[in-house]
Amino acid sequence: MSEWPVIRLGACLRAPPDYGANAAAVPFASGLPRYVRITDVANDGTLLPGDAVSVPPEFADGALLEEGDIVFARSGATVGKTLLYTPADGECAFAGYLIRFRTDSGKLLPEFLSLYTRTGAYWRWVARTAHAGAQPNISAQEYLDLPVPGPAIREQEAIVRTVSAWEGAQRKLGALLDAKHRFKRRLAQQLLTGKRRFKEFENAPWNGVRIGELFEEVSRPIQWDDEAFYDLVSIRRRSGGVFHRSRTQGRAIKTKQLFEVREGDFLISKMQVVHGALGLVPAHLDGMKVSGSYVVLRNKRPDLLYLAFFDQLSRLPQMYRQALLASYGVHIEKMTFNLEWYLRSTIRIPSLMKEQESITSTLTALDRELELLERLRDALDSQRRGVAELLLTGKVRVPA
Repeated sequence: MSEWPVIRLGACLRAPPDYGANAAAVPFASGLPRYVRITDVANDGTLLPGDAVSVPPEFADGALLEEGDIVFARSGATVGKTLLYTPADGECAFAGYLIRFRTDSGKLLPEFLSLYTRTGAYWRWVARTAHAGAQPNISAQEYLDLPVPGPAIREQEAIVRTVSAWEGAQRKLGALLDAKHRFKRRLAQQLLTGKRRFKEFENAPWNGVRIGELFEEVSRPIQWDDEAFYDLVSIRRRSGGVFHRSRTQGRAIKTKQLFEVREGDFLISKMQVVHGALGLVPAHLDGMKVSGSYVVLRNKRPDLLYLAFFDQLSRLPQMYRQALLASYGVHIEKMTFNLEWYLRSTIRIPSLMKEQESITSTLTALDRELELLERLRDALDSQRRGVAELLLTGKVRVPA
């Protein structure tokens, strides 16, 4: 197969580029078009929900997008980002900092161009072309000079079909993941509060117990050494779990006081707990270190509490609220956690350990399924980007 010719975007247009209407967005009203800003565009080029806009009559003809239109961001942090408009997006007007291009479909399919603007080759061109400064920008004239691969239309069509099939599979997997996450959240809310019971435990009571009856604070200070390297852990917000943050030499650590954590510790970030930064220390983080900005708790009543059950329970919204009530401060981002208040608060747990274990194993199985699906999604995304890059730059050819 012969190599593709390289053509300029300006040679493939059926109309000159133009700019969007400079109309102010207003609250949604029936019959008004949506006002497209580049921040309304997802990374895959699809349009997110936006506002309606009142388009002045003098802008009406030029402001509304038509099928096959591509808009490019010409300034700001999103310079180079694009959107391919389809009628399924509804009637849309576009912002004044966007440039609209209409390609000649006999030379360059808009779908092919849209896919090309997500390749590394395109973004390297953007990096070279965008004027540096507080507001990097690319003019319409410079966009006209964008080099674009120019395979035959039939080959463009074949490439669009192939890449679109990958993207369709990715969207379906994303929808499945969203549904699974919603199902898990609903089921966890029901199982962890006793609203749904396993049949074999239906007659067993749930008891109210203070957190302080179940946990005690532990402190394992280390002997400091500026030459030693320390593995530091932290906690993600929204119950994202404890993770290895860095391996850092003592001399590079400003706060010269660290504490050891062990498998089975329950870790709470004093400054971030109101955002769900709390969780169980897993086995592979055993022996790592935290600063004094964390509270380390240990289960002192393993006969009453299955620790993994409490870890699942701590992810519920009502447990976030308990952490908020046990904190003080003038702003949500500056709240400070008070352990004594937290230990006084009460939770309800099953009286039978077997019920706690059954609930935990069910939710943990769902967590593992979600983790596997997320890995599959990431792998599919990586493969899709790799395949698209090869196809859209002609390194791998698709039979037309």
